[in-house]
Amino acid sequence: MIFWPVVMAGIIAAMIWLGIKTAVPGQPAPPSPPFPTLPDFPLTHLWFLYALLLLYAGALLLRGLLAAIDPGGRIAAAADRIVAAAVSTPAAPILLALPLALAVTQIGAWPMWLGIPTPDQSLIPLLIPSVGYGFAFLVGWMLHRQIPLLQRWAAMWPAMLGLAVASTVGALALLGPTQIVKLPGGDWQTALYYGCYAVGSWAWTIALIGLALKYLSGHSPARRYIADASYWVYVIHLPIVLAFQVALSQLHLHWTVAFPITLGGSLLLCFLSYHWLVRRSFLGVLLNGRRYRRAAPAAAPGAAAQTVSEGATP
Repeated sequence: MIFWPVVMAGIIAAMIWLGIKTAVPGQPAPPSPPFPTLPDFPLTHLWFLYALLLLYAGALLLRGLLAAIDPGGRIAAAADRIVAAAVSTPAAPILLALPLALAVTQIGAWPMWLGIPTPDQSLIPLLIPSVGYGFAFLVGWMLHRQIPLLQRWAAMWPAMLGLAVASTVGALALLGPTQIVKLPGGDWQTALYYGCYAVGSWAWTIALIGLALKYLSGHSPARRYIADASYWVYVIHLPIVLAFQVALSQLHLHWTVAFPITLGGSLLLCFLSYHWLVRRSFLGVLLNGRRYRRAAPAAAPGAAAQTVSEGATP
């Protein structure tokens, strides 16, 4: 709610700029879109935070219900055993993909190239995103109760990466190069695509988490900085990306040139704004719960030793 007006103002400014750059003299401007009426609402990319808040609320309600009906924790213990068995087997992507694969069969048309429909235009949750993201949230919650299970994914990453690539290639082969909402090969081909998409999503998840645990578990100042900046970059990036697209729109550059400029320039501005406007300000506290102080000048070795010996924080 805090950042939506800022983001929306940036998006509107970019669209006005685009209208000015592409305006034809003597031709009237296109009419403004109608103001949305609830429950329709342009959440933009902040739909993710809205969905996450709903999932948090659902998790708290579920936790309270379980505590009331099962104070001994037998249901939770049984769920832990089921999750441990499901995520530890090589068939984990298939088992975890079942809810999403079944959910997508309940709609008649789906813009398949775009993946899970983005719930960014309404305050009412949609079926497929609710099942896809909600089940992933639930699995993550259950895994957090048994952190050692993640180490099994660290050992499974090569097989999961192979399955992820194969599923992705299979899904793209079924779709072809053009945007469609229904595959021409009939129900079996559509069902096969649903399976490839859902299994591939979970295979990529397991493979990337396993790779990160295997090779990126140690401390890295650079990765720590990127992680700290990621929330701000997520919130603010869309108007900046749109501004770069508008700026380059009339230059007729090949996408191999325009895309790196847009991506690199947007990231640079996002990180610069984080470093100078957010990291050491109240915005850093708002987003990350802490404010980084500027590094103090290095003290002389003797003074530092005396500080530590006196029990103070150096």
